[in-house]
Amino acid sequence: MKPPPTAAATSDSDGGGGGGGGLIRPSRICYMAILSAVFWFLVFSLLSGMPGGGDLSSVLFRPSSLSLPLLNSFTFDQNPSPEQQPAPAEDRCAGRYIYMYDMPARFNEELLRDCRALRPWTAEGMCRMKRYGCLTGDPAAAAAVFVPFYGSCDLGRHIFHRNASVKDALSEDLVGWLTRRPEWRAMGGRDHFFVAGRTTWDFRRERDEGWEWGSKLLNYPAVQNMTAILVEASPWSRNNLAVPYPTYFHPEAAADVAAWQRRVRAAARPWLFSFAGGPRKGNGTIRADIIRQCGASSRCNLFHCHGAAASWCNAPGAVMRVFESSRFCLEPRGDTMTRRSTFDAILAGCIPVFFHPGSAYTQYTLHLPPERGGWSVLIPHADVTGRNVSIEETLAAISPEKVRSMREEVIRLIPTVVYADTRSSRVDFRDAFDVAVDAVVGRVARRRRGEPDARR
Repeated sequence: MKPPPTAAATSDSDGGGGGGGGLIRPSRICYMAILSAVFWFLVFSLLSGMPGGGDLSSVLFRPSSLSLPLLNSFTFDQNPSPEQQPAPAEDRCAGRYIYMYDMPARFNEELLRDCRALRPWTAEGMCRMKRYGCLTGDPAAAAAVFVPFYGSCDLGRHIFHRNASVKDALSEDLVGWLTRRPEWRAMGGRDHFFVAGRTTWDFRRERDEGWEWGSKLLNYPAVQNMTAILVEASPWSRNNLAVPYPTYFHPEAAADVAAWQRRVRAAARPWLFSFAGGPRKGNGTIRADIIRQCGASSRCNLFHCHGAAASWCNAPGAVMRVFESSRFCLEPRGDTMTRRSTFDAILAGCIPVFFHPGSAYTQYTLHLPPERGGWSVLIPHADVTGRNVSIEETLAAISPEKVRSMREEVIRLIPTVVYADTRSSRVDFRDAFDVAVDAVVGRVARRRRGEPDARR
């Protein structure tokens, strides 16, 4: 990394140190249903080289001052008159109950054992949706039905197998098991959802002949009736919902989030922009241009994840320090159209800069505002690669007042793009998991009314 520029080279430094603090943990924490599967995507695709722990500073928090109010309590006679009967307490789960199948172990628990053998440091990282606070044992009372099938673990066992029937055996078994259930027959599976955990492209293999990447889980007609939650959805499928990639921050309460927001709001940002990443093959030339422009600029912090330095990009503290000291973070596509780094940037209070609308705008419509210009910048890919548009000049042209407004909007997004620590009894804010579950419940309700599915 370069040394930071002098104060004379910066025009929008907020000044001050990192106030507040935050609770940073590696991705070993149970994330309820969403994180159960999303975590495996990180294990196999993103964190395979991470040396076991985050080195960001952390702070112990006092109990939240923003906790939800307690339900009203009553005092009454043992034999009250009808007029004296207290009104029942409001059911906080009304309309949000989830029924979860008790499935054979081959669909989940046995897969976890295999995954632990493949990646032993993740042994503590998986849990069932049993910690969700609004479960019901009555499928008729449920707003939606959760299918605890760990498709990412299944795919991980056979990802390089050349026999397509081996890759698809458990998926076909799953379809047969589900379609024989009375819960399925109630709506033909249209009230069911599951977490696939990887990107949609890992489950859309088109051919059975020869070797081709992935399984065809999402291509089965029965599975297409369900809602699949992934970290990247298909723009051509209405049965997908995209959710944020997990970051390293798993707050226990709203007070933790507020403290973290204060920290990143006060962070000094001497760098105009930064890029953390390495070159990619088969990705066009955008990354090569980004690395070239960033490396040539005295106002860009280049954290080059290549060669001997690649392992540093798996250290959360090192990456977050780069983002927390920058006003803008460059977010080209990753191995697919999206990139986990987008959510690391938001967590750091760094304004993301995209080069294709498919990297965020058309994906995370549940979690990110539609007013793109209020929290991000789009520099079209072709402008950089074909017309040699200067990234530095484009970003420097944004007024300091606009930058401050955009950063504040980014910081405001933090609660809904992180996943709370589900071990905590103090969770009292709406996180990324809640947003996704609410979207599933709303989708099922619309289907029951006979309304067409929205794209997101």
